Amino acid sequence: MRHNGYSNYVTWAVSLWIWNDEALYRYWVTRAAQENLAEELETWAYKALPELKSFYAELMDYALGTVCWNEIAEGLAEMT
Repeated sequence: MRHNGYSNYVTWAVSLWIWNDEALYRYWVTRAAQENLAEELETWAYKALPELKSFYAELMDYALGTVCWNEIAEGLAEMT
């Protein structure tokens, strides 16, 4: 189900956090020319997670697994 022009809610939410945090936005826009930007974004998101246990870890893993990282990367690449 699409959400605000994105393929799903979680992709929109992650993108929104990046776009609304000036330091994150500037960092990722400077990285936008990288061929593997989507992969870098995904790696960053998983590394930024706090250490979680129990079902919270599973929920976060599931949510991040539904993010369309290519969609976010394409949006950032359009800004360069």
